[in-house]
Amino acid sequence: DGVIDDPDTVRQDKAMDLQEISAGIMNDWEYRVKWYGETPDEARANLPKMNDLLDGIQQGEIGPTEPVEPIDENGNAGNEPLPNEGNEE
Repeated sequence: DGVIDDPDTVRQDKAMDLQEISAGIMNDWEYRVKWYGETPDEARANLPKMNDLLDGIQQGEIGPTEPVEPIDENGNAGNEPLPNEGNEE
């Protein structure tokens, strides 16, 4: 029936589809329909919800475990002294 079951071909096809998702050409739910055999409605329901992710970030469940200091254009974080700062004679 024209279906190719070669593992290398399947791996390449999946990799191409993931690239298409990253490029915005394919929807993530379409990938699930194609590769997991879900219906479009099932696939959409099985994807993480953006609101769930945002709630997790706001509640501290997702994200860094330590406060993150901003980094300036020179790569200096937060309150780190600049090179030669405080070494004045």
